[in-house]
Amino acid sequence: MRLRLSGARFRNEPVLSSKQNIDTMIHVAAEQAVQLIAPFMYASYLHASGRTEELKDAIQYCLQNGANEDKKWAYNLRGIMRAEQSKFKEAVESYTNALKQNNHFALAYHNMANVQYKLKKYEPALDNFLMAVSLDPGLHDASMESALRFHVGFSYGNDPARTLDDEIEMYRLSLKSNPEQTQSLMFWGIALMRESSPDYQAAAAKFAELTDRDNKNAQAYVKWGKALEGLADYEKAIEKYRAAIEADPEGYEINMQAEIDRLQIRLAQP
Repeated sequence: MRLRLSGARFRNEPVLSSKQNIDTMIHVAAEQAVQLIAPFMYASYLHASGRTEELKDAIQYCLQNGANEDKKWAYNLRGIMRAEQSKFKEAVESYTNALKQNNHFALAYHNMANVQYKLKKYEPALDNFLMAVSLDPGLHDASMESALRFHVGFSYGNDPARTLDDEIEMYRLSLKSNPEQTQSLMFWGIALMRESSPDYQAAAAKFAELTDRDNKNAQAYVKWGKALEGLADYEKAIEKYRAAIEADPEGYEINMQAEIDRLQIRLAQP
């Protein structure tokens, strides 16, 4: 028995001397048939099987011979493959090509956001994530949205074109997506103390909320102490500096003890 497909050649055509060889030929023929009939399905099969070298050829075949729908999926799969290899810039290029085939391709926007996050391109990552979710709400990931909004908010803090309100709004939305995103709570409090007229009371409330959630967060106690100093409540500031030392003696004892000594001297003055 010998199986052939029009226009196709077997990669390694076995010699028919055993049932095993016949089974091998049937398997090879089936793969070749799938590649001809559904090239993207074949490429996906190779990806799932971990056959990376063959996958490259299958994706190229799909791009050259597949329908437009196949091509968008092939570019997306190439992007996934590049991302798995940590070739993030090449992955972005592949997802961009997928979107050129169909600019309503939600999964490509989502995958693009993932690699842009790894490249620390947070604003475009957030834009692409939100586009993906608008096209397919099933792609929403609260943790991812929260992390992206935190990083965008942090970048706003270093961008003179952005206002403090812009930064704080990102932290607020980050916490709305994921209340456990404590970094957003921390930097919200820090931002409040950077105002031209610092709102130490509101900042202290943020640090208090943060330490309620994580009573081992030494940095939050330190920031809380600074806010209390801004309110001229030095005794309570000393309490917070002591709490920071208790939470992390190795990291904070020397510096915070110096702060405590400074405030105690200040309190002793008439």
